[in-house]
Amino acid sequence: MLRARGLRLRPGITLDEFTGMLAALASGYALRRIANRHSVSVDDEHQRSTFGTAAHALLLGCVERVDDHESSGLSIEDAVHDLIYSHGPTDADTKGWGKPLQHGHH
Repeated sequence: MLRARGLRLRPGITLDEFTGMLAALASGYALRRIANRHSVSVDDEHQRSTFGTAAHALLLGCVERVDDHESSGLSIEDAVHDLIYSHGPTDADTKGWGKPLQHGHH
């Protein structure tokens, strides 16, 4: 299914690992739902759930395009490192946390 859509698992992730992570998400979601039905968020109006959002995040982290200019070939660890450390400081880094923003300044 991944290849048919031009996708692949990131280096270092096997199909067994990916399906195991997805099964762990599903199990945890089901257990939380059993323990306290109201502790698990389900948005019927927008057809979204906490599990669905987590599954999307897992897919986004574990899968990348094949032969695309956006394909990095990075492992999850390297992709996270790149995400966090490869860009310059953000406005929050240079302005400092906890300082109130003045109106008109973002």
